[in-house]
Amino acid sequence: LELKKRELAALQAQLDAVKAKQAALNKSTERRKLRLGLLSLLEDAKEGDGGSTDGLFDGQVGESGADFLEAAQHSPVFDDADAVCEEVTTGSADASGLFLLLQAAYIACNNRQRRRAKRYLGIFAASQRVAKVQPEMQAPRVLVHFEALTCAFAASTESRYDDALRLIGEAGLADGPGSDSVPPFLARIPEARDVLSTDQRTVLLVTFTNGLRLLATIHRELGNTVEERRAFRRCLSYCEALIPGIFELPCLCRIALAKSLFSSPTATRLNLQEADELLAKAMAGRREAQPGTRAALLVAFAQRRILAGELMDALAALQEAQQYADASSDDTRADIMSTAADLAKRTSSLDQPTVEHEPALRECAADCGATERVAGSFPLCARCRSVAYCGRACQRAHWSLHKPSCGSGGSSTSRS
Repeated sequence: LELKKRELAALQAQLDAVKAKQAALNKSTERRKLRLGLLSLLEDAKEGDGGSTDGLFDGQVGESGADFLEAAQHSPVFDDADAVCEEVTTGSADASGLFLLLQAAYIACNNRQRRRAKRYLGIFAASQRVAKVQPEMQAPRVLVHFEALTCAFAASTESRYDDALRLIGEAGLADGPGSDSVPPFLARIPEARDVLSTDQRTVLLVTFTNGLRLLATIHRELGNTVEERRAFRRCLSYCEALIPGIFELPCLCRIALAKSLFSSPTATRLNLQEADELLAKAMAGRREAQPGTRAALLVAFAQRRILAGELMDALAALQEAQQYADASSDDTRADIMSTAADLAKRTSSLDQPTVEHEPALRECAADCGATERVAGSFPLCARCRSVAYCGRACQRAHWSLHKPSCGSGGSSTSRS
């Protein structure tokens, strides 16, 4: 019996060794497959929409990305991201590198570089598959939120609004009734304190706050005015509370919210008052804004002044906006032209000469030949108020002829 036990133990040890070897082989095979997939992605990257990054952040960023953190504006983000892609294939990418990968994808989305954005997002997703066998490559939870938000931006550029709203929810930007409390993404940022730098966490704050502006824009496209305004107000409140040093993002929010308020056919006095306050606050600091944002602000200000009848102020704002037209988006340039046309139309209507029609001089109804020298000087018949006389004598003489047409009831000359 003891001999049999020893034989069984030896067999079990051999079986465990075979299982361990097979597990190691499977793990190696899985890594090899992942590596081949990542290399394939990198080969696609070489044939993708590389393009030059020169001037990418010098006023050429689309309006949806114009508010990106200044710290990222002069760094070779795409080159760094390509280096991270190589690190992912070797299993050496850390949380900071994965953050950079998503940051590059986000910038690519804002610049309508869809292939580049999808490539970086695909490599990030592949890195998380690698993390199943290499836990050290597991991204912090806040980066998973960041990935969802970047995918939401990508979906919105393709007008896939249902997908974008779903992804915004996955990103931790709660929406709907009762969601004005602190969103989940804020709780995730401190969790990454040990693996992300202060600047990177600040970029995340800006990006997630900008996600609220994306949410508002989607609601505007869907015609949900109430939700649009609520999302803009939430974005402004987070800007003031979390990133008070950033100007571009709150400025864009104030422009959009003000236009939503004053352009509505059902705008109330309170709506117009709030719009004026938003525009005044943005105008006070417009010198800090990028040229494209400055032009959009001046156009919105001009539109509001036109509605208020202050045409000279509107003209001055449009003239200033025209100075930044070259650095503006196509939509802003179109707004400048349409607003200028509206202003010209309203101005030309004011320039039309007004013709004052003086009342005609009346003749005496008694056919005596007398005519008023001053309009309205001849007294009218007191009963019908339709004929005039030069005096009492003509009125008495004409009564017998006028009486049948002077209304009902008898009469006396004195009553006439």
